Amino acid sequence: MRVMLIGTSNSIFKDGYRAEFENSKDISSLTFHGMGAACSIILPFFLSKVDLKDYDFLVIETSINDVLQCSRGTVSHDQIRANLRWACAKAVNAGCKPIMMIMPTLNGVRNRNIADILHREVAAEFQAGYVDGHEFVRTAKLLKPRKLDLFFQDKSHLKPPVGRQVGKLAIAKMKSMKKKALPTVGVDHDFRTIPAAELGDAPLERVNSLMSISCHCMQQGDSVTVDIGRENYLVGLAMNRTESWGHLNLSGGRNASMALQTNYTKRPVSFLAGIRPVPDFAPDPEGRITLKLSSTALFEDLVPAPAGSFAPGPEGANVELMGLILKCPAPPLSRGKALTG
Repeated sequence: MRVMLIGTSNSIFKDGYRAEFENSKDISSLTFHGMGAACSIILPFFLSKVDLKDYDFLVIETSINDVLQCSRGTVSHDQIRANLRWACAKAVNAGCKPIMMIMPTLNGVRNRNIADILHREVAAEFQAGYVDGHEFVRTAKLLKPRKLDLFFQDKSHLKPPVGRQVGKLAIAKMKSMKKKALPTVGVDHDFRTIPAAELGDAPLERVNSLMSISCHCMQQGDSVTVDIGRENYLVGLAMNRTESWGHLNLSGGRNASMALQTNYTKRPVSFLAGIRPVPDFAPDPEGRITLKLSSTALFEDLVPAPAGSFAPGPEGANVELMGLILKCPAPPLSRGKALTG
């Protein structure tokens, strides 16, 4: 089986579920893209330029951060649904079968949450595989009673050996779906990305164990105007979290500001990729948006800053933009027979 995996922090951990994929005799090739603390907006970032016809399965593991960011008000139900539906449609229309992999949280085992419900609904719509890590933990606890926290290394992440067991379930799900026929499906939107190289000259190259990417650097007072097209919307800002602070002020069909620095960035590294979801932000009548960096917000907040989660960062303002994510009208999709094997 040829597998494309898009995952968050659980996919990055050494000896976690990705190691189960890498060591499985049933998986002939594995292509992996991962980003910690990122919601489903990473799907268009990583997949917009990928042809999934070269893969048998697309494994989507973003539910943990969809849950966390949804509860904080930084991503909406509609945004999550749009990201998931687009990725599933892109997969099935390429002959690739989507697998929704739900990695559990300590609170999620105890209480259902809306983001996981959205994942389940989209999986049902596209007849995708669904691997429920919450149910796995509940069942394991019933079979061998123990404290729930013994399954977890912290409130949001399984211990890697437990994660590998969920990885085994995902592999079994893929094997069971190898010959299943999935219908082609259309959605009313598409995504594309504008990389840093198109935002300005002399981009900075950043490298870590997960990726190598160019960044467009801006300092306090700098601005950039981008032609995104009249029918398109800005929906995501990809950036280096550890070198981004201050406020990014957006002007287009309206004006709004976004605080950049978060407590998550307080780590001794120079490059930590992240993507901030943006509620559909329309351009001006000419199809342009302007991004201006300042130390304080120039306009009302685009997304409420959750109490206690934002830190001011150093003096002034700085941002290293890896790119912009745009939502676009969908091109006509060919509708054919059900896809097999």
